Amino acid sequence: MRSGSILFISIYQIFFSTLLKNILGVSSFCRNTSLSCSEYTKKSILKYGFFKGSYLGIKRVIGCNPFIR
Repeated sequence: MRSGSILFISIYQIFFSTLLKNILGVSSFCRNTSLSCSEYTKKSILKYGFFKGSYLGIKRVIGCNPFIR
């Protein structure tokens, strides 16, 4: 599960993150730190495992809320 989720996040970073930045104007950086939410989630999954890392990533996206700005 861990490697599959890392692959999914990497594909998201390459394709969809670029689309969000260029078309919708959504910033790739969180308002509080220099890491993007996807990079933070990837590092959390590698450090804590799939379940806790995913939870931390979802929590960060909700807190950052880049889609409502």
